[in-house]
Amino acid sequence: MKTRKDAGIDIVVRLVRKAESVDLAFVVDSTSSMGLYICLVKQSIKKIVQRIPSTNKGLQLRLAMVGYRDYHDVKRYETLDFTSSVGAFQSFLANLKAVGGNDEPEDMAGGIQKANELSCSQTTRVTLLIADSPCHGSEVRNYDDDE
Repeated sequence: MKTRKDAGIDIVVRLVRKAESVDLAFVVDSTSSMGLYICLVKQSIKKIVQRIPSTNKGLQLRLAMVGYRDYHDVKRYETLDFTSSVGAFQSFLANLKAVGGNDEPEDMAGGIQKANELSCSQTTRVTLLIADSPCHGSEVRNYDDDE
């Protein structure tokens, strides 16, 4: 029986299968709240990257990654611009750590902005956002009001 995660992977693979050249970027919340999930996230990303070429032999695939944290974090972003080297991508992914944050909302908008600065060149452009916390903004309530 397929899990919800496997179904999501299948959807991404089907969408990419329809294209001939793809820039695929992953934008990942890399704060400490992702600590319990970061290994599973990395495994899922690896599965996606491994399965896509096997479904479309003529595919030109380039991969990129943006790991984002929060405003006050020393290493706010970790970015790998688009590369056709799966090895370079997997090496970058393997070194991504979940650290920092210290509050619930994170700099998701900054992570998306960094993804928009990547050197896209392929016909089809796909970005997957993976997070466990909302971004900073007006929807963030003041938790001090609960006391």
